[in-house]
Amino acid sequence: MADNLAFYRQRAEADRRAAEATTLENVRERCLRSMSHWEAMAERAEKYEEQREIREAASRARVEAAKLAAAETAAA
Repeated sequence: MADNLAFYRQRAEADRRAAEATTLENVRERCLRSMSHWEAMAERAEKYEEQREIREAASRARVEAAKLAAAETAAA
């Protein structure tokens, strides 16, 4: 996922530079729209990664709690 995020950021930056470099208004607008879309994809990828990390941490916590409960039950 980190590779995708880097790619999205690179594409957004390339479109930003292209928008700055052109003298044609329609090309500039197209580049800025494209840049906006790449940035939106990067933001979605970041949010997805954050949520994945939260889900994985919760899963690890459930596994540890189950192990602890099993150990307590076995000791009783």
